Amino acid sequence: MIFNYYMPTKVIFGEDKFFELKSFIENKKFLVISENFLEKIGITKYFSENFENNYYLFDDVKPNPPSDMVDKAADFARMNNIEIIIGLGGGSALDTAKAVACMLDKENSIVDYLNGDVSFSERKVKLIAIPTTSGTGSEVTNVGVYTDITISEKKPLVSQYFWPDIAIVDPKLTYSMPPRVTAVTGLDALTHAIESYWALGTQTISETLALETIKLIFEYLPKAFDNPNDQTAREKMSLASLMAGMAFSQTRTTAAHAISYPLTNIYNIEHGLACALTLPSLIKYTYEPIKEKMDKLVKYLEMNNIEDLSNKIETMMKNFNLSIKLKDYGIKEEEIEKIADISMKAAIINLLPKKIEKENLLKLLKSIL
Repeated sequence: MIFNYYMPTKVIFGEDKFFELKSFIENKKFLVISENFLEKIGITKYFSENFENNYYLFDDVKPNPPSDMVDKAADFARMNNIEIIIGLGGGSALDTAKAVACMLDKENSIVDYLNGDVSFSERKVKLIAIPTTSGTGSEVTNVGVYTDITISEKKPLVSQYFWPDIAIVDPKLTYSMPPRVTAVTGLDALTHAIESYWALGTQTISETLALETIKLIFEYLPKAFDNPNDQTAREKMSLASLMAGMAFSQTRTTAAHAISYPLTNIYNIEHGLACALTLPSLIKYTYEPIKEKMDKLVKYLEMNNIEDLSNKIETMMKNFNLSIKLKDYGIKEEEIEKIADISMKAAIINLLPKKIEKENLLKLLKSIL
């Protein structure tokens, strides 16, 4: 048995652990990067009340971070000579924080990095990630995903400098998530775990994390959706999201995420939902070459066969009031080929254990139209 596992991020997990953040600031000038709703629910109030002269806030983060917004955040950080970057929020806030931390002492646009014209060579400031959703796992990965607005295309970036120094996962910060956000972010974590489990780069530790993550999500995501005040369900989903991130940080994601890019960019479908739409079909498509491994997953989940696993996800989505048909999101049959063409450009689609050609993808997409 041979494998590599690299996880340089210090993880601090538990209720009220958010308030330990103060011990990592050390009177340095720090920038909190977040979505603007955090101000409304009082989370960012903690900073203004506890820090006087060294606290700065950029709360204009947009979903699927557009390149101009990332550049704006980087300019703000440079202007204020920031020494610590804190990403506080969902995956978009955390991914923005990663890019800004690495761009701080450079004048390039994020588009230059997305195009491959330049690459990140260092990071001189501390990076802290604090998720407020249970889905992306971005707090423990070296991946960020951004939208190049010059071509309206979503692109991933991978860098050793994207690993946060510290991840603070406080389940209490997820209590305010409304049911739909709970559902779609939870589906994102489920997709991370399943794709990590079958990815070509899979290895022993990531597989173990993925197995338990999938089991936790099937048990606790419906409970968190039905009862947002279920503290146990919230804690278990925070844990599941974290472990899914630790799993796919080693393996990358595969076809479901590749297909999600055009679904998100063109049709504005939430990222987690866009990933989950093809997951049941991909589970059946991928089964044969990794039959023994998938049967192990089915057995671990106490199901009978691979169809049960696929159906379980579809049923769960329906119970979340989420359609499993592409047409319900405004997608027409004549647009399927464009979706397939964009999906096939994503390198991660080649990490699926069963090679997928364009004709295979077209058939899969038409089956869920």
